[in-house]
Amino acid sequence: MRTLFAKQNRKQLVILLVSFAILISGFSYFLVGKQGIGEVIIAAFISFPIYAFVIGSIVAIFRFKGLKYLARWIAASLVTLFVIDSIFLLGCLVLIVKMTMQKI
Repeated sequence: MRTLFAKQNRKQLVILLVSFAILISGFSYFLVGKQGIGEVIIAAFISFPIYAFVIGSIVAIFRFKGLKYLARWIAASLVTLFVIDSIFLLGCLVLIVKMTMQKI
């Protein structure tokens, strides 16, 4: 059976996704302070992965042909989670830069 990600690549992707979630939590703590950090942690570690796996189930129908559906679903979900985390992280960075420029 053909696999999409080698074992080492899967580990690196999971480490990257967890690092993104931690960065999102850290940047969001800077933006919202202590009172909103609980919601940010729930979003980064629970909500985003749920959204990614739902969207990944749709994407897996069309992409990664030649693999079993479970392998396609997991691959599509991880790629979707990477995209969602990247967009959110970029948004946090833009807000931080904007806030910093206003203080100067």
